[in-house]
Amino acid sequence: SSDLDVAEAEMSRIDIYERFSMTVIGESRTGKTEFLSTVILTAQSILNWDVYVIDNNDNSLFELCRKFLGKSSSVRYANKPDDMDKMVEDIRTILVARKKTFWAEQDSQGEQFDAKSFIKQFDPLVIIIDDFENFFDKASEQSLNDFAQIIKNCNDTGAMFIVSANSQSIKRYMNSPAYGAVFTGRYGLLLGGAAGSQNVYNLNMTYQQASVTYEAGQGYLIDNGLCTVIRTQRP
Repeated sequence: SSDLDVAEAEMSRIDIYERFSMTVIGESRTGKTEFLSTVILTAQSILNWDVYVIDNNDNSLFELCRKFLGKSSSVRYANKPDDMDKMVEDIRTILVARKKTFWAEQDSQGEQFDAKSFIKQFDPLVIIIDDFENFFDKASEQSLNDFAQIIKNCNDTGAMFIVSANSQSIKRYMNSPAYGAVFTGRYGLLLGGAAGSQNVYNLNMTYQQASVTYEAGQGYLIDNGLCTVIRTQRP
């Protein structure tokens, strides 16, 4: 909203057919992992979607994922370098095949092709990376390059990437292709802090709006550069 009034958010909806990737930015202990935990629970317990998780250095999502790992093949988990590389390769294989199917159908139907309806034939796939810095440090260079290419070229595949990062330490990766592919500044959540200090989101804001600092529990919902201030935790 233009006046950035705080909005109560009882529920946030992520439409994977409209948004291929989003980022969750905040300093330590602002709720990034808690948000991702909610996404995993919703995707798996309620929607029964496939979920791929690359965890942070503290393995914060392991206990949650372990509840599903033995019961369902639709949850995959990685926290070690080799496992991360294997997961990226598996994701690439799946999404490249889907993209080829998309292109073939688009060529076949021509102007009659309804992209959004066609994408819904794919089983939804949510890929979560909690702590981009950890992923960047542990994954191989090949995996990071493949990841960047996936983000750039494999939209329209029924997949949604959600990547979290610390707003301060992420700056040292700004020159990498993987960073440039993920952190486009268009969609995501900024949890706490001053909007103008994070150097990630391209915000349509005045100087006065950008300088306002929010404590943990409040933040911004960013949609294509437009901002709404939301409550991210219950008071």
